[in-house]
Parts: sequence; C-alpha cells; structure tokens
Amino acid sequence: MVNYKRPFKFNLHSILKFGIQAIEALRVVHSNGFIHRDIKPGNFLIGNTKNTSGIFYLTDFRLCKKIHKVNGIIAKPTHKANFRGALLYASLNAHHLDEL
Repeated sequence: MVNYKRPFKFNLHSILKFGIQAIEALRVVHSNGFIHRDIKPGNFLIGNTKNTSGIFYLTDFRLCKKIHKVNGIIAKPTHKANFRGALLYASLNAHHLDEL
C-alpha cells in the first residue's frame, strides 16, 4: 500500500496571516514599479526552516513587467498583447489580450 498523507489544513489564523503577507508582497512589487502578471497559488511558497517558518514568499518573476509612468501617471498600453500567465488564474484583461 502506498503511504498516503492527508492534506494539511491551515487554521483561520494562518490563512489570514498568509493572505496579509501575499498582499504585502504584491504591494512591495508594485511600489518598486513592477507588476507580476502571473499571480497563482503555485507562485507562493511557505518557508519551512526554523527561521522562515510561517513566512509566505512570492516567486516566479519571469512575466514581471516594469510599469511605465508619464508625469507620475501610469501610461496606458498602446496595443493588444499575447496571452500571458495561467488560464485558470489570469485576469479578465489577460483573457481579453489587453496589455498588462
């Protein structure tokens, strides 16, 4: 018989803590002038060492894009784009092929 482990379930406190950390990670990315463009559960990791336990990490910046600003205002995209990201988690703009 194959060893079977029941899926680990997080309690409400942990879910809220990770949600706040995920939002904070995105805030840091945006405040540094970038958009991630591939937000999905698989791109978040949870630390598993003594020093990183309980810390949520945002990963996979391959589709990351620098935000262009004109006079401090985010410039509007000028063209349609190819689809990027994961179909299941992509924004409506990505599905409409709008530049992100």
